[in-house]
Amino acid sequence: MSPNFETITTLSVISGWLITLADDFADQLMFFQGEFLDQTLFINTNPIKYVRDLIAPVNIILVTTLWFPLSILAILVVVFFNAGENPRTRSTFALRKMFHFLAGVVFATGLLVSPHFLSFAAACVLLAFLAVEWNRKQGPSHISKILNDFLKPFRDSRDSGELIFTPIALLLGLSLPIWNFGFESHVSPRAWIGVITIALGDSVAALVGRKWGHYFYRWPGTHRTIIGSMASFISQMLLWALLAEFYGWSWQVGILPLGMGVLAEAYTEQIDNLAIPLLVMSLIPSTL
Repeated sequence: MSPNFETITTLSVISGWLITLADDFADQLMFFQGEFLDQTLFINTNPIKYVRDLIAPVNIILVTTLWFPLSILAILVVVFFNAGENPRTRSTFALRKMFHFLAGVVFATGLLVSPHFLSFAAACVLLAFLAVEWNRKQGPSHISKILNDFLKPFRDSRDSGELIFTPIALLLGLSLPIWNFGFESHVSPRAWIGVITIALGDSVAALVGRKWGHYFYRWPGTHRTIIGSMASFISQMLLWALLAEFYGWSWQVGILPLGMGVLAEAYTEQIDNLAIPLLVMSLIPSTL
């Protein structure tokens, strides 16, 4: 079966991001004489100092007072959701968007407090996701059943195969900008792209589109609503402007990349949680 338009679009976006990332990496190697490579690969990092930085008091406070309670809350919500009496009346839409919001809170606070610790934590969560998915498919039957029941609300139409990729794509969409640009001496605007486009923009577009979209036009050939896209763009620009004021960026630089991301999201049906952050991240100037 030949690939459809959405598949080609998604692959094109990812290819463009890889090319842009390689170009940025080459520029860093050329103009900073290997300093960027040393920093990225931890060549000059003392392992003991790195571990000490990870368990710094501010990181422990962040985990114990915010991240851990939010994780417990998320687990309890899924448990009560699955225990609902009438499965037909339960909508997974609100549940998935709540997880978008909670993930956004976790990543936003991590970027503000400790980007390096957030990068490490995100890598650990990804490994945990992969371990859960492996046990769901290959583990003992009783464990597999529990995991299948727990993860069922997160499966959508794009998870037509054996792998439940939607939550993994969300994690990668939030994490890849940080893994690529979270080790710089200053917080790069591109490190925030996952939070801005997915945790905020995608959630706002879905909520506004579902609530008021039937009153307005849709994008030609898609189910996405124009008012949802407009709300997404406005919310993203507001957050971008606040961050620009806080970090000293130019807020005007975000108009074109975020606008292109909103338009691409309107026509991207497959793994948009991953494709859109990569597209927008590749459009942000590396000199910013």
